[in-house]
Amino acid sequence: NGGRVSRALRAEVDDSRSIIVVTGSGLIHRVVSLVVLRLEDDEGRVFMEVGRWDGRRAHGRCRLPGLKQQGDELISETVDRLFKTKLSPLAGKLSFAGIKREKVETESRAHQVHTRYLRFVSSARVLDGQALDLPACQRPTGYNMEHALSLRSDEMFQVGGRSSHNRLLETLRAQPVFAIHEGEEAVLYSWLPQDALKALGTGNGEKVVTAWLSSVAMPAAPTQCHASGAASDKV
Repeated sequence: NGGRVSRALRAEVDDSRSIIVVTGSGLIHRVVSLVVLRLEDDEGRVFMEVGRWDGRRAHGRCRLPGLKQQGDELISETVDRLFKTKLSPLAGKLSFAGIKREKVETESRAHQVHTRYLRFVSSARVLDGQALDLPACQRPTGYNMEHALSLRSDEMFQVGGRSSHNRLLETLRAQPVFAIHEGEEAVLYSWLPQDALKALGTGNGEKVVTAWLSSVAMPAAPTQCHASGAASDKV
């Protein structure tokens, strides 16, 4: 990517959703501050954003739900915005246990530039007596999940080999998928066990998630959809 900045990245910087640092050799490094939610249940499962429905098909992406900080926004203000936009059905139903700071460096797929993520992880649990009541996706009758999730032998090796791959399929098959609509599109969520998260974080995990999501049908969008925070959610 050298010293070239895309139009989308310039717009992101103009909106104060990231900053650009140019090294002495002219290379561009992007710096993003993220605030994410780590919501665990009593079984140790984690509430994950597992993909997005674009109105026609699902695209897998396994990550903690969150938003980028904007400008001089405080962490608490970003958390408030998260529950007013992407996660509005969860507002008022969680108890929070603190925030941990992490640093991750990787290549941004959206912008094709080296990116340093300063990630603030807000840990939470569902309050006693509360239920999230999210719209659940349905699985069509007679759907052949094994066929949809079939991978070449080399790809299966990357997610831990054939036996591990089969165990992962069994785990995912048991997990419901929930949808929070943003107009004609929807963000998809699921409660995932820790061992599944570890497997999906390596090799072809994203391909497995996409194939898994292809096995579900989207629930009808509500008449009045929740406001979207998706414009600042590409990483």
